[in-house]
Amino acid sequence: MKYAVELYFDKETENKLMYLSQRLADEKLSTKFLEWKTRPHLTLACFNDVDEDKCRNQLIILHEF
Repeated sequence: MKYAVELYFDKETENKLMYLSQRLADEKLSTKFLEWKTRPHLTLACFNDVDEDKCRNQLIILHEF
């Protein structure tokens, strides 16, 4: 994946999600989230190639909506 459109959480929510993922790891339920070593986020789309200008313009329009 070369391109991605992702939404990130505010710091308070991010901290809560990290706390919960650590609790899951502590209880030996899952360590997968911690292994990714990335900020919590929602991926809306992934692309191998994209017209960057067109994509940027569409995201601006979406933001203004």
